Amino acid sequence: MGLAADCLSRAGLRALAVAGLLGARTLAGRRVYSDHAQPMEIEELPALLVATPAERKDTAGLGAPQFSTVMTLAIMARVAGPSEQATEALLDQLIEQVQAAILCTPAVVEPIERFEFVETLSVVSAEGEQMIGEATIMFGCRVYQQYEPDAGEPLVLIHTTIPGADHGAPVTFDSHPPQ
Repeated sequence: MGLAADCLSRAGLRALAVAGLLGARTLAGRRVYSDHAQPMEIEELPALLVATPAERKDTAGLGAPQFSTVMTLAIMARVAGPSEQATEALLDQLIEQVQAAILCTPAVVEPIERFEFVETLSVVSAEGEQMIGEATIMFGCRVYQQYEPDAGEPLVLIHTTIPGADHGAPVTFDSHPPQ
């Protein structure tokens, strides 16, 4: 059993986001990472880290395992600047670029039914003589997901016994289904 091939997975969402962010030419440039370990050196900033830390599946009904799923796409934006004001201005610019890249890139938006929320948390703090700005931009992405059963072994023979008419002897036969 597995996720249907045409359904968006967490890894698929991360890959789409990374491609959209790289194509948008944000302040981070080519420094867009998926599941990159922290911390990062100041020389590596600005940078974007992409993750899908949470998801919630609500059943879409009885029968086949189908779900209306909300995946949280989290993008951590990190910048460095000489002053608190300059760092905050860079961080605000990068946040706007990230939001535009995710919300306006057709390849990212197409498989998503709707965005449930966009939430941004940010902070600027001192690290040595540099100011570091960090923001987490979270997108609640609602998608439809269906799981398909394993194909299993192919059916090669059907063995059937039919009770006889008027209390006669039962009839047994084998049938080979078309392949």
